[in-house]
Amino acid sequence: ISKSGPYGNAIHLASRASRANAHCKAGPGRLRSLLVCDVALGRVLVPVPKQPPAGDDGTMPNMDLAQLRQLPSDGEAVGYDSVFVPSTAGSRLVGDEYAIYDPRVALPRYIVDFSVSGMGSEKRFQEPKDIEKLRAELADLRLQTGSWVADSIRKKYLELGAAIRSKGLDEIPSGLWPVERREEPELWDRCQDRLGQALADGIGLQPGLEAVMTRLERVEQPMLSAGFCDRAAALLFPEESPRMLFFLGGWRPSIGGKGPVLIKTSLAEIAADGFTLEESEELPSKGSRKSLFGAGLYFGTAAASGGQERELGSHQMLLCEVALGKPQQFAAPAKGMAAGENWEETLKMAGYDSVHYRPKSTSASGEEWVVYSKFQAIPAFLISYDVQPRAVAARLLQEMMNLEERKRQLDSQIAGMLEELETTRRNAEETRLQLDEQLARQLMDEEQHWQKAEKESQARRE
Repeated sequence: ISKSGPYGNAIHLASRASRANAHCKAGPGRLRSLLVCDVALGRVLVPVPKQPPAGDDGTMPNMDLAQLRQLPSDGEAVGYDSVFVPSTAGSRLVGDEYAIYDPRVALPRYIVDFSVSGMGSEKRFQEPKDIEKLRAELADLRLQTGSWVADSIRKKYLELGAAIRSKGLDEIPSGLWPVERREEPELWDRCQDRLGQALADGIGLQPGLEAVMTRLERVEQPMLSAGFCDRAAALLFPEESPRMLFFLGGWRPSIGGKGPVLIKTSLAEIAADGFTLEESEELPSKGSRKSLFGAGLYFGTAAASGGQERELGSHQMLLCEVALGKPQQFAAPAKGMAAGENWEETLKMAGYDSVHYRPKSTSASGEEWVVYSKFQAIPAFLISYDVQPRAVAARLLQEMMNLEERKRQLDSQIAGMLEELETTRRNAEETRLQLDEQLARQLMDEEQHWQKAEKESQARRE
């Protein structure tokens, strides 16, 4: 129950897990729980922005059961039992939300425990059949058990990397490829849910704000994929499946081992060229929590707590595939590590491939993973989104849907015009062939007529 929630002193429920997590500020950790309830909603109020009792953004932070029961309703009836907030602009991306003000009408039925340690993988874009076959064989190997599995996976990774290099840029597309929601709605929804979860974890968005994914781009860089396969084969535990995680930031070593230096490369540049961890001549970065585990690449399931990702405006996040192998677990920053410590060698000697930071503090912004090779992670999706007040977000999403519909109509019109042009071309070609045939027949008739006249003339002379 939350007295400071967007709909007042109420029990908040949602139709999707990502929406529920926005209200349930669980502590950091991979294991989460959802409470599934049967609810008697009764007469439902749908708040409208700028129409009392709702505010400009559609919320009612001071509402309670007594006030709700006194509100006028349609017909002769008075009062409501609950509040229903449909998903923004009719979209399924964030889920519907409900608020009930009498706890007796909610009956808990199930507790669902789940893990967010890995956010699933995605199929590559337009890969040749033989490479798809190698990836399928690699996935099958991970389902096997036995001491031979790790070496078999290493060989398969090397085989996959060699196959990608042999195809090169001629057969595998390279660059950023926009994902159209109407063409790949399930992929769009999954990435929107991942974004919602990342922004909900930790401190979350401020009340009344909402994130709308405005653009999704698939990253395809075959040469980076080949390097990723080689690096995955070199891990101590290659049998562990890669995970999809958000890039939180990177720090590279400074010359002389004085400490980590913040990587200032833009996300778009990383998507095009990959990560970098070369030594820098710059001064070490100070006062940053994200460099607690030395120079490396930092990833997580939640947005960085000290970043700008939750503020008003337009932002981007990079969703990456990360080969973690076997991570060493930390609940607090490691003590006694020198500024220039070679974490990669230290982990290898201890029998690990990466770092997994799982803080004890419930105010921390989720878990983090750190890898120390630029080839141990590859960009997968570049996500662009806007954080706006709920009413503005609703208009923005509606504008996006209108633009998509307009684009669909234009595509349909262009397709129709191209079809008409093709029909006109075929008709013109048929007409030309008919004219050529008529001309050939006419010439043949004239030739026959001339030959006949020549024979008749010769006969008269004889």
